[in-house]
Formats: sequence, structure tokens, C-alpha cells
Amino acid sequence: DTPEAIIEHAAEIIANLDPKNLNNANSGMALVNKINATLVMIDEGFYVEALEKLHDDILQKTDGCTTTGEPDSNDWILTCEDQEELYPLITQAIELLENLIYQSW
Repeated sequence: DTPEAIIEHAAEIIANLDPKNLNNANSGMALVNKINATLVMIDEGFYVEALEKLHDDILQKTDGCTTTGEPDSNDWILTCEDQEELYPLITQAIELLENLIYQSW
């Protein structure tokens, strides 16, 4: 799998989330937009920037259940079931991007 394929799959999952499982009505589309911006960065070869976007912006909004056992105050996805589907994809994409960055040095 490529980071792009994994990120695209994550976007599909987010687009299909039940809106009541999000912190507000716009969060799903906002996360999809962030993911699309990440895909553009990868396509343009801005791997470090894409990695930062995934780690500092997207992952932080989906990590409460992994870090504390329940959604935390900055999570946009409010169910552990949905977070547990998405979080591993984001971390896998991060790992693949880190490998791409390392290989390019």
C-alpha cells in the first residue's frame, strides 16, 4: 500500500461517518479537506509537510480513544468505534511517509 491509497481510504471512511458521531456538522468535510490537502502535498513531493499535516492536524483529532480510552476534548470523531477504524490508517500513512522521507535523504 502507498500512503496515498491509505489516506484515500481514510477519506472514504470519514465521508461515510454518521454526522452524529462528529463534534459538529462540518467536521467530516473539514477532515476530508485536510486529507485532500495532504494528498496534494504528497503528489507535489512535499512529504515532510504532508507528514506534519497528518501527525499534527489529522491524527490529533482522532487519537483520544487510543491515548486515553475515550474521545478527548480536541477529537472531532466522538466514538471509539469510528476512531479505531481511522486511527490505524493515519498512523500507517505516517509510517509510510516517514519511510519515504528517510529513503530520500
